[in-house]
Amino acid sequence: MRPHSAARGYGGRWRSARTAFLASHPECVDCGAAATDIDHDPPHGGDYARFWDRLTWFSRCHSCHSRQTATRDRLGPPR
Repeated sequence: MRPHSAARGYGGRWRSARTAFLASHPECVDCGAAATDIDHDPPHGGDYARFWDRLTWFSRCHSCHSRQTATRDRLGPPR
């Protein structure tokens, strides 16, 4: 079973950081629509140092974030 979102790092500190990041990066990096999600690219995989590394954060609309995640999941990790 997957741990609760707060147990994976997506608690209050994340919500505050996410809100500030989206305010300063309001457009989807892929299509230019209003960003609603932050994508960790490359995925953090539970590594909290990578989780908080803002150089790996990208603003995306929900559609582009879902597409990016599905593509990564289908292709697997880089070799």
